[in-house]
Amino acid sequence: MNKVAVFTTCLLALLMMDGAAAFPRMVFEQEPNDTPEQAQSFRGEARLVGEVSIDDRDMFRWVLDDAETDRLWQLELQGATPNGIEARLFWPAEEETPASSGVAQFGEAEPEETAAEEALLLAMAVSADQPRQRRQQLIVPPGVHLIGFLPRGVGGEYQLTLTEAGRVRIRGQVGPDETEDLEVSPGRLWFFHLDVPEHVIPLVPKEDAEALLWRLDLLAELGVSLEAWIENDAGERIAEVHADSPVQHQWGRLDLAEGSHLHLRNPQGVAIGRVGLELAEDGQRPEPVADELDVVEVEVEASSEEEALWFGFDETVALDLVPRQRQYLAFSLSEPAAGQRLDVVGDTDRDIEVCLNRRDDARDPMCRDGPAEALFDRMQLAAGDYLLQLRLSRRADGPVPTEVRLMETDIPDRDGWVEAPNDSRDWAAVLRSGEVRQGRFQGGDTAWFELLVSGETQVWAFHAEGDPIERLALYHDGDRRPFLDSEQSRRGDPLRQRQLSPVRLLPGRYQVRLEGENSDYRLEALPLGAPQPGREMEPNDEPEDANPVWLGASVEGDFHSEDDEDHFHFHLPGDNRLVMDVEPPAGGSLEARLFWQGSEVLRTLDLEDTTRISRMLPPGDYVLRLEGASPSQAPIASN
Repeated sequence: MNKVAVFTTCLLALLMMDGAAAFPRMVFEQEPNDTPEQAQSFRGEARLVGEVSIDDRDMFRWVLDDAETDRLWQLELQGATPNGIEARLFWPAEEETPASSGVAQFGEAEPEETAAEEALLLAMAVSADQPRQRRQQLIVPPGVHLIGFLPRGVGGEYQLTLTEAGRVRIRGQVGPDETEDLEVSPGRLWFFHLDVPEHVIPLVPKEDAEALLWRLDLLAELGVSLEAWIENDAGERIAEVHADSPVQHQWGRLDLAEGSHLHLRNPQGVAIGRVGLELAEDGQRPEPVADELDVVEVEVEASSEEEALWFGFDETVALDLVPRQRQYLAFSLSEPAAGQRLDVVGDTDRDIEVCLNRRDDARDPMCRDGPAEALFDRMQLAAGDYLLQLRLSRRADGPVPTEVRLMETDIPDRDGWVEAPNDSRDWAAVLRSGEVRQGRFQGGDTAWFELLVSGETQVWAFHAEGDPIERLALYHDGDRRPFLDSEQSRRGDPLRQRQLSPVRLLPGRYQVRLEGENSDYRLEALPLGAPQPGREMEPNDEPEDANPVWLGASVEGDFHSEDDEDHFHFHLPGDNRLVMDVEPPAGGSLEARLFWQGSEVLRTLDLEDTTRISRMLPPGDYVLRLEGASPSQAPIASN
């Protein structure tokens, strides 16, 4: 009985430490929380976790003081409900009552109270088609901000993560009584505090940059609307925008001669507040073509997102790609009945980078290297407007005639088919409990998936099939390195199946990475219930993650990759003889190594049969490492 209690306590302590390292503080919704008065309060970084149903609304109160607003913020909303969930960041409405003379007249109606509208700062939405939305580089003012979650349809579970994403270091300030000389030059993100309703800021490209074009990024504080325009040295407007909160705009391919400047104006006539501006190179200015040279004439008509050339199904766009210049195309999709295929065909042996993204999506675009027919194929994108960015390798000798075609195609009639490109992490497809996802490695050798784990800590099994599956890896959200990895080694043979099991997972978000070759694949994630004594539990590839094992008790496990190492720890009281039975997986072998105080005290090589090890050992804490020669789903056993 004592042994069971100690095991449970140690395991809980380990889980709590893992959770603290992997996630910001979690705030779980508590009913009632339907009104601003009932909103749950929190400060700083947090992960909001809850569920809304048809007539439900969850409210939270986010409090930031002056010391917490000298930084940029990132908000990421997660959910995979069929109809969707909306998150709104806003300031509460202030009720206004008309002024009264103080003298009541007989028969006069009571004055009506007028409710001011909520001041919406930011809105985000997720659904099964787009299960994650992220807004970055947000300048959030101090004060009390309300966050509301609203269901679309039946609703479902949600998570909203609020994290710091950098510092806001003010480089200059302008006010009614004091004005500093401000300018924007390349090399950094400039932050200014403009305590005036209108201001002009010079744009200063670096010297000897006549051959360059420029990109300008504009950020403004949440709650502020802006009118912004760029004028050249002749006073002509070359770019402009009128934007409501959140103002996050980018101008590209700007020809900024000496004397160019940016005008900023708050249309409400109040102070602009903090703004962020970044000036960066955006390609080279096209060189004039001499009349006597026999070269292809290049028309740069779609060199920015705003100038993107629109096309539709069964239309072919012919354009000349020039090294180091971007060309932009756009297309729109209503709810499609069929799938889509995109061809990018060019007469060149140099790479053409083709990047696809939704126009209202803050994710990085999905990029693949062409030219190729069916560069993007067998996909069924959600309704919306999409942007294509094409760029020819700088190694190309000159312009390359290129054709781009968008066509309808059939989608495989398979349950769980991945309908959107998922070969980059930002475009990870949704992986749900017990649901089989099927797809094809295309445009690369990688497929990404995202799993949302809610409720209690439980054990999971991940199973992948393909021809072959070269890698199956599991990541904590945001981590660059996997915490569990089954990868083909140089000496290993290609495998049609890989499995990670059993894996202990806390509530939170995880990414799964598959690697293979140009073939179809299947992936499934299955919950197995609560952790069970006597069973090896991943992750335990490092000594600090070693599973506890008790004297007199047995434990079973398996190797998930060619180089898998499983670690176990136990305590030996007093000088004792340790007797340990080790049983390798059927048809396989293993190596056992025992460590005490950092030193190796026992080692066996290539055990192929059940082996008993007996050794007199001093008291203390020990770590046992078992390493297999190949992956196996047949269990290993140790007593």
